[in-house]
Amino acid sequence: RLVSANMAKLFADRKVDKVYLAIVIGNLKERSGKSGFIDYNIRRQNGSIITREATSATEGEGGKNSPFGASALTRYTVLDSTASHSLVVAYPMTGRTHQLRVHFAAAGYPILGDDLYGQASPVMARQALHACRLSFAHPATGEPLHIFAPLGEDFLEALHACGLKGCEQMGEVKQNA
Repeated sequence: RLVSANMAKLFADRKVDKVYLAIVIGNLKERSGKSGFIDYNIRRQNGSIITREATSATEGEGGKNSPFGASALTRYTVLDSTASHSLVVAYPMTGRTHQLRVHFAAAGYPILGDDLYGQASPVMARQALHACRLSFAHPATGEPLHIFAPLGEDFLEALHACGLKGCEQMGEVKQNA
């Protein structure tokens, strides 16, 4: 119970760094080069307790209860791209609900298989979004911990179906985030 409570506190205090892999629809590298930022506020969509929407970060002061939404920032690096898809490493700099899904969709590059902010895909039965690394200080010792999760078979199959490579760059994800 103590470990669970300590971990919950780390997440609540935003002291866990998260790194994700995502397959997005479109050639993101063509638009922005190898890396970039997505900076939109995020708010609940009117009448929904689930769906979020992006608003311009310049529309007004952001905050949890602001009509302009809470500020949100995502950093990304393109690992590979084809004419129709891109494999990206995404680093949510803030921890908003559905942040990566909302940000990539708002930028015009929805996550493959995301039927809430994009569309379902025959290539993958779920969102092509994978939490590949969590990093945080050990609650008792303070030592840095890095937890890695291997890609699932369905994600690997989706990469192949989309003509994307980049899993060999997972070492880069482990070292550079």
